[in-house]
Amino acid sequence: MKQFLLAVLATSIISNAQVSLHSLKSDFVLKENRETYKNQIETRLNSFLSKPITAYNEKTWISFFRELELSLWDSHGVNMIIAKAMEHAQSSGPKFQRAAIELAYTFKNFEVATLVYNIFRDTNDRQTFGTATHYLLNALPEVIDSSEVLNTLANKFPNYANDPILKFLHHDLTENVNTLFDNHSLINLFSHQFQENKTIIYSLHRKDRTNPGITVIKKPNGTFVRNSDGTIFHIQQLAASTSRLPGYLSQGNTPQGVFTIVGTYISQTESIGPTPNILTRIPFEVNPRLFYHRKNINDNWGISDYKNLLPESLKNYLPLYESYFAGMTGRRLIVMHGSTDDLSFFEDQPYYPLTPSKGCLTATEIWDENTGRLISSDQVKLMNAFHSSGNLYGFLLVVDIDYEKGPVTIEELLPAIKEAENSN
Repeated sequence: MKQFLLAVLATSIISNAQVSLHSLKSDFVLKENRETYKNQIETRLNSFLSKPITAYNEKTWISFFRELELSLWDSHGVNMIIAKAMEHAQSSGPKFQRAAIELAYTFKNFEVATLVYNIFRDTNDRQTFGTATHYLLNALPEVIDSSEVLNTLANKFPNYANDPILKFLHHDLTENVNTLFDNHSLINLFSHQFQENKTIIYSLHRKDRTNPGITVIKKPNGTFVRNSDGTIFHIQQLAASTSRLPGYLSQGNTPQGVFTIVGTYISQTESIGPTPNILTRIPFEVNPRLFYHRKNINDNWGISDYKNLLPESLKNYLPLYESYFAGMTGRRLIVMHGSTDDLSFFEDQPYYPLTPSKGCLTATEIWDENTGRLISSDQVKLMNAFHSSGNLYGFLLVVDIDYEKGPVTIEELLPAIKEAENSN
């Protein structure tokens, strides 16, 4: 019933109307409200520092961890929270342990590495093991390396190859830097139809997701959406979570792979704002008929229908299956949206003025803190380009193309785009 209602909702809120930049307003961005929000975080932080962590209030603490992460709250008190959380994590369950390690990793607090190592050594929870692994490889590179983790992985989880999370963790630890996308792979991806008469959005990124990615849109006829001057439409987009953990882990980056596009909507979440979003879903989040737009062969989830979506040359490329397995492990609610976040939180980050999320794809928006009006918005540009594509149902492809540094540029993609258009 829930999946049916989602399908009805997606259909009912789809609109071909262009989005007007000047019609959008948010009280959340007003200067006085931002100051109130900052004061509230600091007040709550001091309150949490004064109270104990117990088995009965762990959920409340975890919720506060998420709030601190989303704002990258810069305060000495955060490190005190991390120390307190990691001490409690030594005797807590996997959910709190993961949240505490994620908090430490998000704020690059490596002073609690010994406590994280204790959990890494003792845990039998695969999500916790994966989160601790990524923390330790960054915190103690001179003490623990990929070889040690691989040995521990094999000994602790002998059937790791059959587990979605551990399969991708092993891939991360053994990936050859020369195995990512080349121009030929991009051509195959850009020229592939996926399904007849569907719009395809491509969001392409560096392996290091703190570098801004780029988004382009292919229309059902095989040509790419263009600007009024004939150039290829594109915007910058960020596929990074605040934690920077990989997409197959809870709260991690946007997973690579195929997402279905099932509509547009306006979020009620203040930090996302009133700009319309593109509603995407991953496998297992909805039923196969909705995901495959009624073109599925099997009524139940199985890898074969997903595999059939991919170009022949990429059917065995494991990273493109990350969204499938992330859905299998429970990731949900990853969409393409704008942001009303206070940009001052992120001024020192390489992706500024983009803002991270909990795994969604975000576009830059600049708001007037005096009037609450939207000044500029790549999300509005994206929505209007999407509306112009001719079909508001289709697929989103998220893929890492290389290990380079710096934003992905349209110049890098143009040869493959032109080759793909010429082949159709």
